[in-house]
Amino acid sequence: MIDNDRRNLILGALATSLAFKAGATPPGMPDHVMPDMGRDMNKVHWMGNEEIGMLVYNGMTVMDLIGPHCMFGSMMGAKIHIVAKTLDPVTSDAGLIVTPTATFETCPKDLTVLFAPGGTDGTLAAASDEQTLAFFADRGARA
Repeated sequence: MIDNDRRNLILGALATSLAFKAGATPPGMPDHVMPDMGRDMNKVHWMGNEEIGMLVYNGMTVMDLIGPHCMFGSMMGAKIHIVAKTLDPVTSDAGLIVTPTATFETCPKDLTVLFAPGGTDGTLAAASDEQTLAFFADRGARA
């Protein structure tokens, strides 16, 4: 779990970025000044040690993988494991080929986050696969 300081900092930065892109400037603040986030930057925990397992399987919805991967990848110190039954390339619903970095056996035992993308036929197949279910039951018990 991300500590509240890091999570709130990320959410605050996102909200500030969106507000500035929309042309909104807080009342009384010059356009060129960033708002005070109300944080002593020396007390913010910049580096984490999260272990994130992201399942990939044939037929997954690629946007369900890529969007969250971008968010997880912005967490400094987090290690992302792209996990599948084997290290063979996996083809998404849109034809994008993803190469796993870990198998069910080599994925760390203690994950902070265990993630699975959605989909249709591929998801139904993965959700009924005994090896995939065993992997999720094992890692999910501690994630």
